Amino acid sequence: MITFKMHLFLLIFICANTHVNVQQDLKDVKLWQVHTLLKGLEKIAASADIPMLVCGNFNSVPGSAPHALLAIGKVDPLHPDLAVDPLGILRPTTKLIHTLPLVI
Repeated sequence: MITFKMHLFLLIFICANTHVNVQQDLKDVKLWQVHTLLKGLEKIAASADIPMLVCGNFNSVPGSAPHALLAIGKVDPLHPDLAVDPLGILRPTTKLIHTLPLVI
């Protein structure tokens, strides 16, 4: 005779899903959207030790500023995607960092 014990457990995690603007000429807006998402997640991470899953359609390719921010946690101040920022939403560029331990 085989017996099984059932163990119930609760797994809590945060799932952040996004769809970043697709217009190629609005690179500043794309980067701002990714930056805003990451800063919001940093606030959550600072207040609770909860695993996070970050997913979505970032409409960005490797080498773009949003991808750099996600992949390495910062954007080079000389990155070409920063050349056009008519409203100054990305200034100062030193704020374009995050400390989340993301795996890309």
